[in-house]
Amino acid sequence: MFYLERRSSAPSTPVGSSARLVLDAGSTTLQAEVKALERDRIVETLERCQGNQSEAARQLGMPRRTLVSRIKELGLTRRPAPEGDRE
Repeated sequence: MFYLERRSSAPSTPVGSSARLVLDAGSTTLQAEVKALERDRIVETLERCQGNQSEAARQLGMPRRTLVSRIKELGLTRRPAPEGDRE
């Protein structure tokens, strides 16, 4: 699982299918909407690929280095696996 780390002192918010950007008319710019869509697609793909960045990059149609850069730009980090899921 991946989550978005906010750059403020507020706690991190999970991102993915359960956390969608709600848009009100005129509340965001097109650039913000595009970034939100990009973040959601990257997170969903990483979760589907179980964190495998090479496979996620292939599915997203971008070089792995570009994906790694986007992950850093968006502040995404790997969430530790729950106790029951560890091998």
